[in-house]
Amino acid sequence: MAGPAHASRLSAADTSVKTLGHFRIATMSAVLAVYARLAQMPLDADITSLRFAIVGASPLPPAVRAAFEHHTGVPLCQGCGLTEAT
Repeated sequence: MAGPAHASRLSAADTSVKTLGHFRIATMSAVLAVYARLAQMPLDADITSLRFAIVGASPLPPAVRAAFEHHTGVPLCQGCGLTEAT
């Protein structure tokens, strides 16, 4: 049986590695600026619960994907919603 689920809504200013570790977030979806920022922040918390991340609202540049994945070890995928798919 899975443990309790928790949903959080964070602004770009609130997103930090400590927040990801504190809430044991498994998946996240955010705008490009959040991932660019996280790729440059010190990994000062346990984020091993984070399985994958999705970027939306803009195209994902290969450099940001590579930086985030190299820094965190977490796959970063391009998300396509109704706006991107039409």
